[in-house]
Amino acid sequence: MRMRLQRFLTHVNVPLLRHRARRSSLIAGSVGLALLLGIIVILTGRDGQSAPPDFGSRVPGQRIYDQTGLLNSTDLISLDQRAAAIEQSGVPVVVYIRSSKPDADDTRADAEALMQSWGVESGPGADDGLVLFLDVDQLDVNPDHVALIPGDRLKDNRLPIGETERISAGSVQGLTTVVDTSRELAATITFNLAATERRLILGLPSAPAPSTAERTAATVARYLMPIMSVVLTLLAAVAIGMIWRGRPQPVTGTICDPPRPDSPILQAALSANRIDQSVLLAAVRQLERHGAVTTTDDPRTPEPGHLPASVRLVAREQAGDEIDRVTWDDLASVASDGVVDHHGLTLIAHRNGLFSQRITAELERRGWWDAQSVRRAVPLVVMSQSLLLAGGVTLVVALAVGEIWGIFAITLLTLTAAIAWLCAQAYPRATPLGLAVARESIASEGNRP
Repeated sequence: MRMRLQRFLTHVNVPLLRHRARRSSLIAGSVGLALLLGIIVILTGRDGQSAPPDFGSRVPGQRIYDQTGLLNSTDLISLDQRAAAIEQSGVPVVVYIRSSKPDADDTRADAEALMQSWGVESGPGADDGLVLFLDVDQLDVNPDHVALIPGDRLKDNRLPIGETERISAGSVQGLTTVVDTSRELAATITFNLAATERRLILGLPSAPAPSTAERTAATVARYLMPIMSVVLTLLAAVAIGMIWRGRPQPVTGTICDPPRPDSPILQAALSANRIDQSVLLAAVRQLERHGAVTTTDDPRTPEPGHLPASVRLVAREQAGDEIDRVTWDDLASVASDGVVDHHGLTLIAHRNGLFSQRITAELERRGWWDAQSVRRAVPLVVMSQSLLLAGGVTLVVALAVGEIWGIFAITLLTLTAAIAWLCAQAYPRATPLGLAVARESIASEGNRP
């Protein structure tokens, strides 16, 4: 009986023990798996919650942040002006330059973190800012260390992400050494900002990476063009001064008879220093006083000095002297049904016809007009045209390389050209005697009650 009982207990306990063993293994495996997952979660959480990069504090109004100290003051000013031009289109800009660490994080991720940390946008939630982030120690080996990051709304509208990637990649093409000079770093940043400005303001795609010739042209535009413009301006100023000092001067005393022109037409020519519409107006008024013509003034320009709206020819025999008759004949050559309109009067005033030739001949006969004065003013005209040509060439070069210093050169050359042109127009046509007559005539008119 006892033996049977033992066999029964053994038959019952073996499956039970096996069941308990399996259950214990299952529990132990579950606990181990839970512990492993917990460790992974903890490690992942710690990695994801790592402290963000320390970018420092944003300074109001500052756009360029150079943590490397490579950029000099001139480059900082030039780059800030380019960034300011982009901001004028409504896009806040931050340029951040740092030296890469051996274990540097992804540059693009850091750029996005900087945009979020500093709130680079025009207003809360605008998402329209722009960050240019550079890790300078790695630019020559990995273009990914230049990140041009637009805000979400800017990216979806005016500056597609593919365009920013082309710009940032193109800015480091041709770099074969570590960027360790201000010129190399400034050129890389300038390329990014200039291409971005073209895209934002003009809607143009980014330009290809600058070649060696283009970089040389940029250097010439920045340094050589302003120097050359200053030298040309100084030389032109000396030449203008010498020519102007050699102009005819009025003689002292009165050595003419009569002391002032007996004809208001000659007086007007001497006063105007040319044969222009004021001389024709004096001739027409004299014909009108003699009854040779009648005039109709334009009600819109009733002031003295303006040509009449029309002139009707009456009688040539009423003309007084030779100049009056030549004036009447010149008017008749452009008249229609005996009436000269304003267009015909303007034509006579500005062409070298019988009217102008006769007055010039009379002034020369009296010794009051210098036939060679126009030739003496030619150097001033040539100088003005040459300076304008130099300014045009400078403008083309400055636009081609996008160099702001070209504006200084263009402005200087254009102003000097304008001064030379004005001096050429004001150069006296009269002889010293003619100038004295004109001066006495003006003085007599001023003393007349």
